[in-house]
This record gives sequence, C-alpha cells and structure tokens, in this order.
Amino acid sequence: MAPSERDRSSGVNNNFSFEFLLQKLDIEIYTQDPSFAVGDIDADNDIDLLIKGSVSLNNDEYNESVLVWLNDGEANFTPGPVSLVDPYTNRINSIALIDHDHDNDQDLINIQGPAENGFPIIAIYENDGAGNFTPALEIPIQNNRTAGLSQYWIEVNDLDLDGYDDIQLLLWDFKDESSVVIYFGSPTGISTDPVMIAGHGASEVHCADLDENGLPDLYTCSYQSSRAKKNSITVMFQTAPREFLPSISVNDGNMSAVDALDMNRDGVLDLIAGGDSRDLHVIYSVPQPCRADIDLTKHTDFFDISLFLELFTDKRPLADFNNDGLHDFFDISEFLDLFSEGCPE
Repeated sequence: MAPSERDRSSGVNNNFSFEFLLQKLDIEIYTQDPSFAVGDIDADNDIDLLIKGSVSLNNDEYNESVLVWLNDGEANFTPGPVSLVDPYTNRINSIALIDHDHDNDQDLINIQGPAENGFPIIAIYENDGAGNFTPALEIPIQNNRTAGLSQYWIEVNDLDLDGYDDIQLLLWDFKDESSVVIYFGSPTGISTDPVMIAGHGASEVHCADLDENGLPDLYTCSYQSSRAKKNSITVMFQTAPREFLPSISVNDGNMSAVDALDMNRDGVLDLIAGGDSRDLHVIYSVPQPCRADIDLTKHTDFFDISLFLELFTDKRPLADFNNDGLHDFFDISEFLDLFSEGCPE
C-alpha cells in the first residue's frame, strides 16, 4: 500500500469503511459489550473471525447475534453468515469456540445471565460447517455456596489432555469474590457437573504447563476482589489429570492482566503481568511448588520465616497457608510443616 493511501494520523486506510461495507449488505452491528473469537469456522484451514454484537439485518430490529468474517487464506476478510443468538437470559458476555459434538467443526459457546433462577447459563450453538450457528445445549451454572453469581470470563482448552475441549469460566458474586469453574469435556460432550476452585477475586484465568510436568496448570491474576489486601498472581499446579494443588501466590501486588511467555528464550515459560501503573512485571521461570519458599530463592531459610511472620501479622493472603480465608494457628502449623520438608531439588 502506497503511503499516500494511508491516513498518517490514524494508520487507517481512507478507502475502507467497516460500517459502509456492512451497510451495502444491509447489515448494521452495534457492539456495546464487544467480544470476539478466532478459529477455522468454515473448515478451510484458514483462521476466521467471529464478532458478537447487536445486529440489524435489512433495517429490521436489532438482535443479539454473531457475525462471521471469512478469511480467504491471505488475510482478506469478507462478511459471512450472521446467526441469531438471542439470549436465554438477559445478557451475553464473552464468546468462544469449541468442538462440542466432535465433528471437527468449531461450535459457538457463550455465557449468559443471570436468568430468572439467579444462575448464569452456558449456551452452545452448533456450527453447520459453513459458519451458521443454531442452538444445541443450555447448561445452568449452579453453585449452592453462593447466590447471585454472574458470568465474567470464558476460555476453551484441553486441560486434562484427553483430546476433548474443556471450559474454564470465572464467576463472581455480589462480594466480587470470584470462583474458577471448570466443565470437562468427554466423548459424549461437555459435562454438566462443574468443578469449582476458589478464585479469590481473580479477574482472568489461563492455563499453561508452568512446572514442565506435561500437564497445563491454571494461573490467575486477582484485582477484582473487594478485600483491602488482595492476592494477585496465583498458580494452581495440575499434578495429575483433573487434580490441582491449592493455589500458590507468586506475587502479592494488584495486577489486572497476566500471560505466560518465554521472555528470556531459555525454554521455560515466564509470567508477565500488568497492573494499575504502566509498569510490566516479569516473573522468570515460574517456581516449582515449594510453598514455604516465600521469598522465591528456591530454598527455605530464616528469611522465609521472617517474611512469613511479617505477612502473617499483616494478614496478607500469601500467609493463608491452609486457604481458608483466615489467619490463625493452622496457617503457622502448615507453614512449619512445609518449611521442615524443604524444597525439591
């Protein structure tokens, strides 16, 4: 593209208008709460786009829908099918793609709600192979511990490496205390029985093999909590398929985003996080699960005891060693037991 064809102030091609292109097709889209997903939607081995919004076709009323942008293989995208996804409840947040019926087509999944019964809902829409989505399954997300749950985050990964897509969700209640929720996949489809893991204010949840045991681990950052002292970056190591250790804090700051990357190209994943400031924080070579090594020196010594006492006195989340939300004798006992065991070589 010649420089004269570009607006130097914005970098946008003046000859292209997103809205104008859709209007010529009698499509209008309004994205107040935007969400998108990427994947091979039409089974041509190219990565396509899927955008959620309120869509009007042929000057009709706006309805909650998803619009497919098809990739021709050279990153040229053209509008594809528009599918109505009127919510079972009153709101759709995040969307993602999942092969729910194991036919090698990317189906649509979203979280909606809460519904009239107070529970959010997982809704799955089957893909006909060309990017047209139709309702297939509705799963109410119920949690007897907490009333008034609301959806927030969704990711699709094969957490237990059994070849079937699993769902990772974040839900929060009226106290902004979130929970990590996992729905495991199976040969018969997504399970309707959730696995609940305490999130303690987590704002997003991802997975990656951080301890190099071959299994994806869960990691979160936790700025959503209403607590005065928050627990930010935490890791839940997966020691066997579907078995996770209690969350281990590796940073007690106030972080709003986290990802796993090999920042120093040493072959080991690191964590990179950002917070309210403009600073980025990198935690190199995520530590092995040695919980008594509070100062992250890869061994236990007097400085870990000193730091534990300081954190315990200040009632920091990092000193809640038995993960019950309290700071008492049981945390001291748990710390001393782990300290005496030392760190693995």
